[in-house]
Amino acid sequence: MGKPYPYDTFLFEPDDRFSDFFVVVNETDGMDPYGKFLSGQYPFLLLTSSIFSFFESGVSYFLFIYCFSIVYILFSYFFLHVKDISIGVLLTFIITTFTYPLMFSLDRGNFELLVFAFLLVFIYFYQKEKYLPAAIFLGLAAALKIYPAIFLLLFLKDKKYKEAIYALGTMA
Repeated sequence: MGKPYPYDTFLFEPDDRFSDFFVVVNETDGMDPYGKFLSGQYPFLLLTSSIFSFFESGVSYFLFIYCFSIVYILFSYFFLHVKDISIGVLLTFIITTFTYPLMFSLDRGNFELLVFAFLLVFIYFYQKEKYLPAAIFLGLAAALKIYPAIFLLLFLKDKKYKEAIYALGTMA
């Protein structure tokens, strides 16, 4: 329609596309704790992002999105419980590509995508009553960002105190 930003998109500023990802990855390049760490990220997030600093920027973002996409698509398909595979693929595609939080996270390159992937794996194991792997993946999610720790209440509700301790230990 010929209008400037923000009228032409519902996403963030186009000049800042993927910057949440690249700012953190660039800060972890070389893992010098006295150098460029300017962000207020948790240590596990910095460690995780440092893996992507070994690749060129385009390749690193592709690997980040690829890892997330595999987990997201598999678990979207798993949680939909659709018997007709073509309908399942179509629904997975729609859910995967047309949700605003996902589009915004992809546009920004938020590491919340990895938090979400870890939470999907946590939910899978928790539903299967495999509490130890569930606790580990919950701990990994909470080590990236603290807010998933609220799911520790599920372990406490089910009197799975040992697993809650494992999750806390994984967070630390």
